[in-house]
Amino acid sequence: MAYTSIADLRTARNNALNACDWWLTPDNPNLDEGLELSRLSYRDELRRLPAKVKVDESNNPVLNTNGHLQDEEDTSIELPTSPG
Repeated sequence: MAYTSIADLRTARNNALNACDWWLTPDNPNLDEGLELSRLSYRDELRRLPAKVKVDESNNPVLNTNGHLQDEEDTSIELPTSPG
């Protein structure tokens, strides 16, 4: 899903982070090393999303022709895919 405001992006990002907080609990039974690394990478990507938003000289977010937030490469910003 593409986002039209930084507030909407942050809300979705925060919800995604909250939904996967349990991954980091020490008693998580699904902690093989490969999955753990991909989950940590996913969470890191989520945290960096707001900083990827392209802004203009007035520090306002730049929207593409569809009205979606974009990054420096003019790609619509979306949440990364969860590794499960």
